[in-house]
Amino acid sequence: MICKCDKQFEHSKNYVGHVAKCRSYKEWINSVLTEDFLRNEYIINGKSTSEIAQNIGLNSSTAIIKRMKKYNMKLRSISDSLHMERARNRVESTCIEHYGAKNVLSR
Repeated sequence: MICKCDKQFEHSKNYVGHVAKCRSYKEWINSVLTEDFLRNEYIINGKSTSEIAQNIGLNSSTAIIKRMKKYNMKLRSISDSLHMERARNRVESTCIEHYGAKNVLSR
């Protein structure tokens, strides 16, 4: 793993400890995870916190969730997520890929 300050780590445990203190990482997070960016990606585009994290190169969505809480943004429940068209399409395409049908029970 490589930090934004170009320091390399063999183990994720060491990386996690480093980024908690790294000035370069904190500056990068502050510049990327703005309130406008998160509102656009999460609310307008309907992306999940995991998708946002992957798109900006993070290993987990923890930083996204923490930043959203800082901005008092409401996180979707699992139930709310499943009612979104984007999520339904993902579930449908996964079912087609794995089971050959849009719905697992229709096989």
